[in-house]
Amino acid sequence: VAPPDTPEELVAWCETAAAEFRELGWEKLLERYDTQEPDPVPEWMKERIRATDAEQFADMIDSYPAWNGWDEWDVLPMLDTPVLFVTGELEDKDGHVSEIVGRMRAGEQLRLSGQGHINAFLASDTVLQRVEPFLAQHTPQR
Repeated sequence: VAPPDTPEELVAWCETAAAEFRELGWEKLLERYDTQEPDPVPEWMKERIRATDAEQFADMIDSYPAWNGWDEWDVLPMLDTPVLFVTGELEDKDGHVSEIVGRMRAGEQLRLSGQGHINAFLASDTVLQRVEPFLAQHTPQR
């Protein structure tokens, strides 16, 4: 998550990233997780990631330049849907998620200190303490 790139930067990144996923699948991403995470990524999680079709992800990356300048950052102020971002501190060192939340009408963030992407995902005891009240607050009453 980062502010938008220039169109030229986006095209260059897309070419590199899509080629990487087509050649290596998820392995390079998993290596980055291994170096980013304070606790090892469990093998069962790596196997679930590897079981996901990397070609579909590469195809999605290929599609980004065709969005003709549309950027999700532009629509953030118009979103009414409540969104809770669960973010590991180590995956968002520059605080871009806080910036996103600040642009949204109903955005909130749970930033887990000392965690990366995967360990934040796996911290269910901590996360549920915030997710459950968030959902209760934003669930329509019958």
